[in-house]
Amino acid sequence: MSDAEEARAERRRWITLAEGVAVAGVVIGGLTLWNNVSERRTADAERAAERASSAKARAALAIVATPDGDGERLVMSAADRRIERIDVTFPRP
Repeated sequence: MSDAEEARAERRRWITLAEGVAVAGVVIGGLTLWNNVSERRTADAERAAERASSAKARAALAIVATPDGDGERLVMSAADRRIERIDVTFPRP
């Protein structure tokens, strides 16, 4: 082999090594992107579940019942809402 051929072969090896490093960098970048996207999806799902549970907690209604008359009736009231109609059905014994 002549010096020129050896130099060309050596250059080809360096280009191949450079391409390998570039491909490894692209693969690492892709894996990092995938990891970030999956973490963001998980965080968004957790935030949505947290919002849903807090909405349910805010929607809870506290009703206070006090006996009326001789104790056969209960008068129900809610501090923050007006109760227009309530139907309560108890199972038969």
